[in-house]
Amino acid sequence: MAEAAPREPAAPQSVLHAPAPAQSFTPASPAIPAPASAAFAPSPRPAASAPLPSPAPATVYAQPAPQMAAQAAAVSVAPATGSTLRHLTNNIQGFRLAGEIASSEWPVYVTDDQARLPIKFQVGYLSAISVMPEASYLTLSINDVVVGRANIRATHSVKTFTFDIPPNALQAGFNSIRLTAEQRHRVDCSLQATYELWTQIDPSQTGLLIPRSTPVSRLSDLPALSPDAQGALPIRAVVPGRTNLANV
Repeated sequence: MAEAAPREPAAPQSVLHAPAPAQSFTPASPAIPAPASAAFAPSPRPAASAPLPSPAPATVYAQPAPQMAAQAAAVSVAPATGSTLRHLTNNIQGFRLAGEIASSEWPVYVTDDQARLPIKFQVGYLSAISVMPEASYLTLSINDVVVGRANIRATHSVKTFTFDIPPNALQAGFNSIRLTAEQRHRVDCSLQATYELWTQIDPSQTGLLIPRSTPVSRLSDLPALSPDAQGALPIRAVVPGRTNLANV
């Protein structure tokens, strides 16, 4: 009877080991994140699209191109060495020559010293694509005398050309400078097609090329001062105190 007593603790040990198989679910659960980690593995693939920066060199090489184009434009527009470009003033007709025949006229004042210099006239212009270069012309007249004539050939970008002004063509005082455009359409001769013809004068690249700067020494020569690229000439006057329009 006393020997049967030790068997009772053995039964509880088998009961405690029975739930052990329940721990087998814990290793099964990592099997679920395993695919998740595999799912995150492709995420670096967008980084593999690093070849996208390859266009970057293209942008780097594209930057010098505009600079070179700007420098080339500056070289073609720059006045002759030692010359000063004297711009034209604003006028009523404006700087746009539209239609088959159109003209614009500017008053230009030169001093006695300037009239004796070998002055040239530079024109910067842009024309419509419909203008036929072979049959279209831009004519420069000074004091109603034709000085030069050139074909209109600037349909894609502003171009410049220079006219040599003959001696004694410019006189001391005011002079008349006229630009006349004769334009023909490339393909259409109808009346409506004439509205497609135009030549735009660039005021920033148009004017007299004076070999050297001649300062104004007299009040009567104030009209010889050079306007800015837009045709305006700001003047600042210093007058004594108590000055009004009545005692100027």
